[in-house]
Amino acid sequence: MKDMVESILAQMPPHTRFTDADSAVVTANKDLLLEMGQGLVESFYRTVLAHPATAEIFHPDEMDARAASLADWWRRTCEGPHDSDFFSWQAFVGLVHIKRRARTPW
Repeated sequence: MKDMVESILAQMPPHTRFTDADSAVVTANKDLLLEMGQGLVESFYRTVLAHPATAEIFHPDEMDARAASLADWWRRTCEGPHDSDFFSWQAFVGLVHIKRRARTPW
């Protein structure tokens, strides 16, 4: 997974990469960002479930687990560290989205 992440990051234009400065801004503001977490999770799933094309991805009995997973992702993103393990985890999350057939229209 780490090799895949390194390859992806190497292909990105430098100005689009998440930098140490970006990490510093996020972690410096983590308390404020963490306070927003519950509202973010609720708003996200309210929006996603209101759209039939995305709502069909989910099963009604899994919503508590999905909300907890998103809350964990938000907390991990806010707290850091934003190192190779973090980006490997992001890649794993992306693969889970692909497996679940979550489409990203461009």
